[in-house]
Amino acid sequence: MKEKLIVWLVSMMMERLKSEDMKDWIDKGLDMLEDKVAETSTKTDDLIILPLIGILRGAMSIPDND
Repeated sequence: MKEKLIVWLVSMMMERLKSEDMKDWIDKGLDMLEDKVAETSTKTDDLIILPLIGILRGAMSIPDND
């Protein structure tokens, strides 16, 4: 029952949101993730997470609009 409700809610949101709105939300989420990675003292996450974010941005055509 919960799964059906979640699927229904997500599908309703997807229908109502414009693709530019989704890109803005994803951009903000990726920006937050980049900030968290930058705050850590380790370099491992810089070498792994930041390139993955770049790949996601490229694949989804979401520029880094900081």
